Amino acid sequence: MQGAELPLSISEMLFHSTLPTIQTGNMLFLVNHHGQSTLLGCALIKNEDIESFKWLFQCWLRCMGGNAPKEILTDQCASMKRAIEACMPTTIHCWCI
Repeated sequence: MQGAELPLSISEMLFHSTLPTIQTGNMLFLVNHHGQSTLLGCALIKNEDIESFKWLFQCWLRCMGGNAPKEILTDQCASMKRAIEACMPTTIHCWCI
């Protein structure tokens, strides 16, 4: 669908990766209205606990002017799930399987 408008706005879909590799770290990717992924941020956190993820998402939301994404796609991390519920209660959270 090159050139066609996709039904995604700049804040509709977010993908968060916690793959444990040096190359990726914790990265926040956005799928824009052209269906392209865009890097929105990257963080190195020591612990993958609820408080660390809450801190990460609160910092990211401040940088994004308080605009939470409509959807977020993550791995099956329980502490990240709870942090998303606390920081972005209107965001639909999906697991990437």
